[in-house]
Amino acid sequence: MNHKKEDGFTLIELVIVIAVLGILALALVPNVNVFRAKAQVSADISTIRTIQRLWGVYNADRIVEDIIEERPVLATVNDKLKKAGYIQEDIALQTGGTLAYKNGLFLLDVSKAEDNVKNYCNSLEEGSSIKKLIELSGSE
Repeated sequence: MNHKKEDGFTLIELVIVIAVLGILALALVPNVNVFRAKAQVSADISTIRTIQRLWGVYNADRIVEDIIEERPVLATVNDKLKKAGYIQEDIALQTGGTLAYKNGLFLLDVSKAEDNVKNYCNSLEEGSSIKKLIELSGSE
């Protein structure tokens, strides 16, 4: 009998490679949620810092600080900054959190955000510059 040797991989080799790749993919999936939460919080903190600067310029132009209480803070900020010509499009937050305003400072309220965002915010070190701008208990 004359057997020809064929080039290529056997079925068992392919199955093993696919199984190993699947195991590696499963190990990475939990980390994706952590990285997504970090990115969303970082983007929102950057947005809040921009809002704080714009609000300072807005108030400096008017000499009087506006009080934000009557409706969602972000909607009020968007309306006032648009009317004053500081922004063209509404500012939006990535985390699903809301904007809070306390003691002259804008905060990211993550009390209604996704669990992975809350977990990331809870894990931040006390006193870190990001933790100071995050409200975990609710804005009211």
